[in-house]
Order: sequence, then C-alpha cells, then structure tokens
Amino acid sequence: MKEMTAMDIKGVVACPACGKEFVFAYFDAKGHASVPCIRCSRILLVDYERLEATLISPKRKINRG
Repeated sequence: MKEMTAMDIKGVVACPACGKEFVFAYFDAKGHASVPCIRCSRILLVDYERLEATLISPKRKINRG
C-alpha cells in the first residue's frame, strides 16, 4: 500500500458550526461520510468531492440489513 504524504491531500474540511478544520480529503477520495466534529461533537455530512460539510441530525440504531 502506498504511503500518504502532504502532496496527496486535496483539501481540509471545516465544521460549519465551530470552524475547526479536522477532515483531510485526499485526491482519490470520493463520496460522503457522516462524522462527529472533534471540537463541538456535532454530526456532519462531509462531501469529499466538493470539500464541504453540512450539519445533520444523528441517526441512531437503525438496522438496514
């Protein structure tokens, strides 16, 4: 597996609630992920292609299988 370096980073995504930059997006990153902010603990939907984050309400204990 190839080692990631600073040159592979496409950008950094900030939390829209507190402004903390904490999600690093690499050049080959695609799609979306829900993650908690490390500063304010709010749940964000991160778009890795557009390098944007949106506040969302948490979904708990949903079994989709």
